[in-house]
Amino acid sequence: MVKNVKVRKDEINPETPEILAASIIKIADAFERLMSSKELTDRAIIALLKDMPGMTVVGKTEIKIVLNNLKRLKGYYVREKIKK
Repeated sequence: MVKNVKVRKDEINPETPEILAASIIKIADAFERLMSSKELTDRAIIALLKDMPGMTVVGKTEIKIVLNNLKRLKGYYVREKIKK
């Protein structure tokens, strides 16, 4: 069973770029720690995700793409502040 996630934006107090960047960094760092532990390989993570309820419609290729992009997440979306 797949649950739909609803994201509610607060138009009056939107998330700042710093908050979004901090969240992306936390996700990327957690994924890096998971992959560096060598306890789970990409194949093991794919197998675990594929066996989850509602994931039968998602192919292994799509899961691989997401895993590969998680490895590059910070590089895609977070830049260090330029010191003046």
